[in-house]
Amino acid sequence: MTLAATRFARLLFVALVCLAAPARAQPVLEVPVPGGRGVHYAWQPPGKLERWIVSLHGTGGSAKADLGLWQRRLAGRHTGVLSIQWWRKDGDAYLAPPEIYREIDTAAKLLGIVPGRAMLHGFSRGSSNLYALAAIDAGRGRKLFSLYVANSGGASMDYPPNRALAEGKSGARALAGTRWITVCGERDPKLERDGCPAMRRTALWLKEQGAQLLAAIEDPQSGHGALHLNPRNADRVLELFLTSRGEVQ
Repeated sequence: MTLAATRFARLLFVALVCLAAPARAQPVLEVPVPGGRGVHYAWQPPGKLERWIVSLHGTGGSAKADLGLWQRRLAGRHTGVLSIQWWRKDGDAYLAPPEIYREIDTAAKLLGIVPGRAMLHGFSRGSSNLYALAAIDAGRGRKLFSLYVANSGGASMDYPPNRALAEGKSGARALAGTRWITVCGERDPKLERDGCPAMRRTALWLKEQGAQLLAAIEDPQSGHGALHLNPRNADRVLELFLTSRGEVQ
């Protein structure tokens, strides 16, 4: 092989290695909690940013782990994710909905999240708090969210924030005009609280409150956390969030 051919072969090899290498990962951002009580986590892809997902983890959960679940589905979607650490990692030290909303609002301002361009997702216990949070955002809040995703956590009326909402303490039909997706797994171990029977009742209740249901995703093969257990479910939610403009039955 001539010297020129050898050099060309080496250059070609380097070029192929560069093409095959994954794009450099964007760093995960730590968003400080006021008062030094911990951090939330955020991530956004390179390039133009169009939308945001704000996410609430489940019982005993971690914002960082929750963020990691979303990152895997957001490649090429121009969508960032902010995961809220609403459990203080001490027994039953969970923030109440008004406190959660203040944390979301503070972080959203720091990140420049535009009202109406974000989706709020809640998993399990996070989903149970989603209904009161939607009433806050749609009422006295900044109307940050155009869509709410209740993932494996129904609107239990024995939970005080939901009971107060059902009793009209946030105003009549406080969820009117809000848009929702419910997600459940038919193999959820707690069907009446988090599984498909619970989410069907929740969907009916949301409609009674004046909300719109874009989709009710029921996965016959998944258990608790069907949204991320089956990537197709997460992709379906993202497709609706990024493209839908009206109600889809």
